[in-house]
Amino acid sequence: MAFEKLKKVHSDYLDNLTVLRNIAIVCLNMAESEQLNDSNYKEVISVWLTAIYQEKLFIKSLDYTSWDNSFTFSLYDAFGHFNENTVGNLPENVILEYDSDEKL
Repeated sequence: MAFEKLKKVHSDYLDNLTVLRNIAIVCLNMAESEQLNDSNYKEVISVWLTAIYQEKLFIKSLDYTSWDNSFTFSLYDAFGHFNENTVGNLPENVILEYDSDEKL
């Protein structure tokens, strides 16, 4: 099973956002394809929830996708703990400050 293999190969997945994202995608696929069972559902759901609540993971994902390149996202007044000290290097289309232009 991909979930078990990824966890074994990347035992530090909680410290690596890219690996955490990949394992979370596997978890979502497991749920969608009805592969959850009594022995794995708690761990699979826990890993997926851990990933979706990682603010940096969401911000970093904007670097991996192309659909959003023509948009600018502002983190001003966003829920979470977004400031220059917590988010690190932002993708080019993400800003921290408020801008009166149309932003997502």
